[in-house]
Amino acid sequence: MKTTFVSLFLLILTAALHAQPRPVTGMLMQDGTNKPLIGANVLLISLPDSAVVSGTVADRNGSFMIRNGRKGNFTVKITYIGHLTTFIDIEVKDRPVDLGFITIPEDIVRMDPVEVTGQAPIAVLKGDTSEFHAEAYKIDRDATAEDLVRKMPGIVVTEKGVEAQGEEVKDVKMDGKRFFGSDPRAALRNIPANIIQRVQIYDQQSEQSQFTGFNDGDEVKAMNIITRASARNARFGKFYGGYGENGYYRSGASYSIFNGEQRWTLLAMSNNVNEQNFSSEDLLGVMSSGMRGFRGGGRSRGGGRSRGGGGMRPPGGGDVSDFLVDTQNGIATTHAFGLNYIDNWGKDVEVSGNYFFNYSDNEANNGLFREYLLPGSEGQLYSEEEDAATENMNHRLNMRIEWNMDESNSLLIRPRLSVQQNKGNSFALAETQQLGSLLNTSATDFASDLSGLNFSNELLYRHKFETEGRTISWGVENGYSHNSGDNTLYSDFISYDSGSESDTLDQWSNLQRDGWSVESSVRYTEPLSENAQLMLRHDASYNENASDKKTWDRGLVQGETDILNTTLSNEFTSQYFTNAASVGLRYNYGAIDVNADLGYQWSTLQSDQIYPSSGTLERSYGTFRPQARLRWDIAPNKDIHIFFRNRTQAPSVEQLQDVLDNNNPLLQSIGNPELEQSVTNFVGMRYKSTDLANGSYYFAFASASVTDNYIGSSTVFAGQDTTLYGVPLSGGTQLSRPENFDGQYSLRGFMTYGLPVSFLSSNLNINLSGTVSETPGLINGIQNESSTQTGSIGVVLASNISPDFDFTLSSDARYNWLQNSAATVSNTDYYSQSTRLRLNWIMWGGFVFNTNLAHQYYSGLSDTYNDDYLLWTVSLGKKVFPNESGEIRLTVYDILGQNNSIVRSITESYIEDARSNVLQRYVLLSFTWNLRHFGA
Repeated sequence: MKTTFVSLFLLILTAALHAQPRPVTGMLMQDGTNKPLIGANVLLISLPDSAVVSGTVADRNGSFMIRNGRKGNFTVKITYIGHLTTFIDIEVKDRPVDLGFITIPEDIVRMDPVEVTGQAPIAVLKGDTSEFHAEAYKIDRDATAEDLVRKMPGIVVTEKGVEAQGEEVKDVKMDGKRFFGSDPRAALRNIPANIIQRVQIYDQQSEQSQFTGFNDGDEVKAMNIITRASARNARFGKFYGGYGENGYYRSGASYSIFNGEQRWTLLAMSNNVNEQNFSSEDLLGVMSSGMRGFRGGGRSRGGGRSRGGGGMRPPGGGDVSDFLVDTQNGIATTHAFGLNYIDNWGKDVEVSGNYFFNYSDNEANNGLFREYLLPGSEGQLYSEEEDAATENMNHRLNMRIEWNMDESNSLLIRPRLSVQQNKGNSFALAETQQLGSLLNTSATDFASDLSGLNFSNELLYRHKFETEGRTISWGVENGYSHNSGDNTLYSDFISYDSGSESDTLDQWSNLQRDGWSVESSVRYTEPLSENAQLMLRHDASYNENASDKKTWDRGLVQGETDILNTTLSNEFTSQYFTNAASVGLRYNYGAIDVNADLGYQWSTLQSDQIYPSSGTLERSYGTFRPQARLRWDIAPNKDIHIFFRNRTQAPSVEQLQDVLDNNNPLLQSIGNPELEQSVTNFVGMRYKSTDLANGSYYFAFASASVTDNYIGSSTVFAGQDTTLYGVPLSGGTQLSRPENFDGQYSLRGFMTYGLPVSFLSSNLNINLSGTVSETPGLINGIQNESSTQTGSIGVVLASNISPDFDFTLSSDARYNWLQNSAATVSNTDYYSQSTRLRLNWIMWGGFVFNTNLAHQYYSGLSDTYNDDYLLWTVSLGKKVFPNESGEIRLTVYDILGQNNSIVRSITESYIEDARSNVLQRYVLLSFTWNLRHFGA
C-alpha cells in the first residue's frame, strides 16, 4: 500500500514538473452593475521592455485566460469601448496567477450607452476556495443571505444548520471578518441578499496554520460573504411584527450600520411560534430536565461519534452536541438579543466581537419506540411518553483582537465567555416488553435546576524574520468551566418478571463539576530552498477535571433523616497531559503543493476516585502522529486535494466516572474508569472544477476513517433480578457501560454538480452522497457489529427568471440499510424523502404571493411512526410606501394541519423512532419594514 502511494505521488509530481504553464486568468465586470464585459481586450506586457507577450478577449462570461510560460514582472492591460483603460502590475513565479473579479469603471465622457448582456458563471475556483457569484442567482428583493445560498450548488440549509460540500459550516465571515461568531444561521438570516457580491466556501485552517503555511489538519468549513462596494457605507435592516389567533405572535428587528471598516449589527426577536436563534455555543453541558427521558441510560456513555484531539475544547468533559437548543423538541417561546461589532482601531488593530442573549421557555410532549438488538431473540421493546417543560437562559460573549505591531510582529487575543441557567421538570411513563409479554413499567417525575459557565482565552504571537519563509509563532490557550445544580427524582417501578414486585425511588442529588485546561503550541519554520520549507513544532496540553455528585434517599416518613446513597454518589478527579513534537516539510513547485508532518505524542491519563472508595488509575500512551497533504492545481479551473491525518481522544469525565445514572430506572448507565484513549486515522480526497464556457461547477469528496480503541457501549439486559458492577438490577431493566473496541470504521462520499438551465432560466444542482460504517458494541456479552449503509440523491432547481418571480424546488431521497452481526432478526431498512417548494411572486400593484410546500415521506419505521404528511404555508401581502419598503402580509401556517416531527436514530445497541409535539395550523397578520440606505 505504501509503495503504491509513493509511486502514485512520484507519477503526479513528474507530470507536473514536465509541464509548468503559468496562465494569467480573471473575470471582467462592469463597475456598478457587475455585468460581464464581453469581448474586452486583455494584453500581457512584459517589464521593463514593454513587449507584448500574449493577448486574448473576454468570453461571454467576462472571463479571460492569457497563456504564459515565463516568470517575471508584467503589466496586464485591459481595454473596452466606453470604459477606462485599466493597467494591473503582476509578478509571475511558479504558479498560475488568478486576478479574480476585476471591475472596470465606465468612461464618464462616453455619450452613447452600451448594453452588455451575458450569463454570470455559477462559480469560479480561487486556490482552495469555491467562489459563487451572487449575480448568477436572481432572487427577490427582500431575500436574505440564507435564501440566496440555498440556490448554490453543494449548500444545504436545514433547521439544524448549514452544510457546504457535505460538511457542516462552522464559521461565517463578512468581508473576511467574523460575523456573529460560530453561528451560521444567525449570520445568514440577518444579511440582506442584495448587499452580497460573492460567497466563498473554503476549509479554514487554524490561525497558526494560516501564518506558517503548514496545514495542521485543524480545519473547519467556513463561508465568507463579500459585500458590494455600495454596501460598505450603508444603513440597512428589517423590522417586523405579527399577531394571530390563540395569542400567537412573532416580532423582531435587525439593524446594521456600516461605515467603512466600522460595522455595527443589532438583532432582537421575540415569538411564541417556535422560532429559535441558538447554536451549540449556547450549551455548556448542563442537561435540562426536559431531556431526562432520552438521557437516563438511553443515551449510553459510549457509542458516541469519535472526535479528534489536537485542539482546545471546553474543559469539564461531556459532549453537548446531541442536545442542541436550536433543535430541541416541543414548542418554545423565545426572546433573544444580539450585537455584533467590527472595527479597526487605528492602522494596526483589528477588532471584532459579539454578544448574544437567549431565553427559551419550552413545552414538549415526546414519545419514542426503541427496539434493542438482543442476540438470539426478537429483542426487547421499550416505549416512553413524556411531558416536559424547560426554561433556558444563556449569555454568550466572543471577541477577537489582532494587533499588527509592525511588518514582522503581530499579537492575536481571543476571549470567549458563556453563562447558562437551565431548569425544568418532566413526567414520563415507560414500559418494556419482550415477545409480547410485559416485563416492567415505570412512572417517573424528574426536576432539575442547573447552571454553567465556560471561559477560554487564546493568545497567539507571530514573528517573521528578515529571511523570507523564516517564522516563529507561539500560541497559548487556557480554559475554565463550572457546572453545578440540583435535581429531584421520584419514580414508581413495577417488575412483572416473577409475579408483580414494585419499588419506589425518592431521591435528590447535588452536582459540582469543574474543569481547567491550558495548551501551548510553538512552531518554527525555516526555508530550505526557493520551493522547500521546514517546520519544527512542539505542543503541550493539560486538562484537569473534578466532579462531585452526591445523591440522598429521602426518609420513609416525614422528619426522618435523608440517607446518602453510596451507589449513586461519587467524587472523582482526572488529569490528562499530552506532550508532542513533530517535524514537517512543505514543498511547492508550480501547481504542486505538498505538506508532510511526522510527530510523536506522549500522553498520560490519571483518574483519582475519592468517594465512595479511594483509588488511583494511571494510563500512559505513546502514539505516532503522521500527517500528509497533497494539493495539485491541475488547471486554473481544476484542483485536487489528498490528505491524511491522525487524531487521539481521551475518555471524558462522565465516561470515566464509576457512578450510576438512574434518572430512568429502566435504562441505567455507569462509567468505566479503565477506559483507554482512542486513535483515529483519517484519509480523504476533494476534487473541484468549473467550466466557464457552460457555467457549471463540480465538487467531489471521499473519505475513510478507522478508529482503534473506539469508545463504544456494552449493554446488559437483565433477564431476572441480578447484580452487575455492584448495581442491583430488576428483571427487564438494562445497564450500559462504555468499553473500548477495535474495528470501528466509516466510509463516506459526496458529489455535487451545478449548471445553468437556460431554457428554464434556472440553475440546477444535483447532490449525491453515500456512507458505510461499522460500529462495534457488546450486547449481553456478545459482540455485535452494527453496519449502516446510506445512499441519497438530492436535486435543487432554483429560478433565475426575475427578482419578482423567485422559486426554489428541491427534493432529497434517502435510503438506509442496517445489519447486525449478533441479531440478524433486527436487520432493517427504511426510506425517507423530503420535497420542498418555495415561491415568492411580486405581482402587479405591489401584491405579493408567497407559498412554502414541504412534503415528508417515511417508510420502514415502526408501525405507529410511518408517516406521510404535507406542510403547506401560504401568505398574501401588499407592498406599501412609495419605495415599497413596507409590506402587510396575512399568513396561514400549516393549512392542512399535518405538521409532524419524527426522527430515527440508530446505534450499535438499538433502533429508535422518536416523535415530539409541533406547532400546527395558525393564522398571523404581520407588518414588515425593510430599510435600505446605501452609500451613506
